[in-house]
Amino acid sequence: MFYFTTRTTLLALVAGLSSMSALADSNGIAPDPACVYQETDLKTYGGQAYAAPEEIRSVNGQLTAKLDVVFTKPAETKIAGCGVTLRSYNGKLIGPTLRVKPGDTLNITLNNALGQTGAAKPEELCNNPHDAFGGSPLPENFNCTNLHTHGMHVSPSGNADNILVMVPPVPYKNPKNSSLSANPRQITINIPKNHSPGTYWYHPHVHGSTGVQVGSGMEGAIIVEDDPAKTPDSIIKANANEKIFMLQTIPYDDTGKVNDFLALGDDRAFVRNRYLLVNGQIAPTIKMRPGEVQRWRFIDSSFNRTAQLTLEKHDLHEIAVDGNYLSQVDTWMNNWEQKDYCCTGKWDQEKTFKLKRQAVELIPGSRSDVLVQASKTPGRYKLAADTYITGRLDPSTASFTDNVVAWIEVEGEPVADTGLPSNEEMAKLYPYTDINNSNVKYNQIATFNRDQPLGGNDGGIACDPVRDKTPCYPIGFQVNGHVFDASQPRVLELRPNAEELAKAPEDSNGPQTGTDSWIISSADPTRNHVFHIHTNDFQTTRTDPLGNTETLWRDSLLVKYGQPQTILTRYEDFDGTTVLHCHLLSHEDMGMMQVIKFEKRNAAMVGH
Repeated sequence: MFYFTTRTTLLALVAGLSSMSALADSNGIAPDPACVYQETDLKTYGGQAYAAPEEIRSVNGQLTAKLDVVFTKPAETKIAGCGVTLRSYNGKLIGPTLRVKPGDTLNITLNNALGQTGAAKPEELCNNPHDAFGGSPLPENFNCTNLHTHGMHVSPSGNADNILVMVPPVPYKNPKNSSLSANPRQITINIPKNHSPGTYWYHPHVHGSTGVQVGSGMEGAIIVEDDPAKTPDSIIKANANEKIFMLQTIPYDDTGKVNDFLALGDDRAFVRNRYLLVNGQIAPTIKMRPGEVQRWRFIDSSFNRTAQLTLEKHDLHEIAVDGNYLSQVDTWMNNWEQKDYCCTGKWDQEKTFKLKRQAVELIPGSRSDVLVQASKTPGRYKLAADTYITGRLDPSTASFTDNVVAWIEVEGEPVADTGLPSNEEMAKLYPYTDINNSNVKYNQIATFNRDQPLGGNDGGIACDPVRDKTPCYPIGFQVNGHVFDASQPRVLELRPNAEELAKAPEDSNGPQTGTDSWIISSADPTRNHVFHIHTNDFQTTRTDPLGNTETLWRDSLLVKYGQPQTILTRYEDFDGTTVLHCHLLSHEDMGMMQVIKFEKRNAAMVGH
């Protein structure tokens, strides 16, 4: 059940329906009654058996996959009865899961078959968006694409995890500038032998079209498998029946499309988001036997929504965040039975109830791996999510509470108790050596901020060129006062490799090359943001379920206005150019991204 305030709902409905009507009228397509905003009928469209995404495994150290970027066929692809025409991988609502081991090589053929009209040459189809929108009034290049392996510690250069190239939507053999790729694009990513096993994902990352494409369902999981010789038996057994939960929010309009960037506006998305999808399904059903332990891999691929997950009458035992094992099992305890007598459905009581239970929280881009042990009591249990638009300072203005994510049916004969890993076992899986403040060599600052354009200060898009039929420019979403400009990289000093450190050892208690402290903050008084950096993870802290301070390594971090956070990081193994940005993807597409360059430097460096 969704809960709205009357004013917010009315404004959202007016804004959303107006924009949907404009889009439908402008394209000459009549609205489809099955696609207009309405609360999803779970009895009709939910409850089907959980279906895992298609899976491709590496063989003899090589994984070979082809990803065809095409529009889904509405007669074959439906969401709650709405036939959708969405940008996709292989015509599905979710891309295939890529399953690899440390030391493997990913060989991906990315074939952009979206097509384009109105331009004679391939090089004219993708305006260079890497310099403050390339002069366009709003993010564009919606049919140009590329591929990012989110969270992975791999090379950002050449034909690897290089997000500064674009694949045009027509066949193309001889690129004439460095920002364009051949189509199809051959991607080769060598995974280090010491890469952390865990849950990662891939998605497009062309500046200007990332939100539209990810918001359409262009995403898939990457699983770096555990080494059985180094992994507790309890985790190995839980892996045998693991489940992948790609949490999706697809803001399709009343014609079943995500036409352009305007679909991602907060108010429009607030209206159009129905229930969270799981791998393209609505509230699927998962079967478990009493006492069985499964590993659930959650990925928040939403372009703008945070999810707080709870499982009715079950605890969630978290073992990894953002692909990295924790040093302990974090058990988030559930007190669902309190809801029967503490709450009346009003917001104040509902909020009080929420404070009495613990949830696993995922922000856009993040992942969480949990172990779930089924109750010994057969029954049907609800995996639920309280979700809200991450950017809103007050989540209650755009919250959907108690969304059904999945149903868990516990039935059959009980299984032997395989147990959970101990904290001692988890400590051995912890993938990094923590950084001390004394190791920091340079201090960096990343501040998210916005400039308002002429014409308004409404906390959203002040001017809509489609609606207003006048030239206008979006709010400048910025990092350190600058919108995205690929010609101005922040240079970061690469850490020496093992051979170089053997020749010139560094004091473990002193400053270390390639080791920085960052202050991450938001100077934007109207929005929260999500900090994400490519290639190298960072060390941060949080409060664990028992109220203690816990150190962990992540690649994404919620940044609230007026609450700066300090993180520590090392730049290891890979030189080259990549980015940091806000992972609220509409913010990134409007300029909240900065180029960073890892390189070996002998001279003193100053962050900027």
